[in-house]
Amino acid sequence: LVVHRKFDADGADPIKKPIGTGPFELVSYDVGQKAVVKRRENGKWWGGEAPLDSVEFIDYGTDFNASVNAFDSGEIDVNFETPADFIDILDNMDLVKSEVATATTLVARTNITHKPYDDQRVRNALQMAVDNNAVLQLGYAGRGTVGENHHVSPIHPEYYPLPKKTRDAAGAKKLMAEAGQADFEHELITVEDDWQKNT
Repeated sequence: LVVHRKFDADGADPIKKPIGTGPFELVSYDVGQKAVVKRRENGKWWGGEAPLDSVEFIDYGTDFNASVNAFDSGEIDVNFETPADFIDILDNMDLVKSEVATATTLVARTNITHKPYDDQRVRNALQMAVDNNAVLQLGYAGRGTVGENHHVSPIHPEYYPLPKKTRDAAGAKKLMAEAGQADFEHELITVEDDWQKNT
């Protein structure tokens, strides 16, 4: 739950007196703790009757073990997202699972204004050297679609299937040699988040 706090011209705090058109009204909002909403007191809204009396959004922080414990104790009924390392754990807890394809993508970028990445052969060689399916297995246990080295996800309306690329280590070595960069050591820098680091 994200709330952008902007005070009105008269100084009114939108958290204390929120305006909205949805099925729920804000009851409380404690940053980094919890937000609570309840069904609108006047009943119906433009989308019909709200099926729940209230909803609590609880922030358990970045350690997903806390969410696992909350499921186990019956403290929570649903979560928004499950990290790949915890999917099997939750699957073993007899929960109802739903999945949705997203356009979340991990990208390894190079700075093309610096050598050796100003040479397209080097950039192409890096792409050819990587097995995108192996990357998906390492980073997200194969749960997802294989990256295609561009930013248009298969769920996007503008997606158009291009010929699939396969790993070509020999071709990658040849391109690196042609570019005079066969001995260059590439350093990958990433955040320490599980799936991103693993990918």
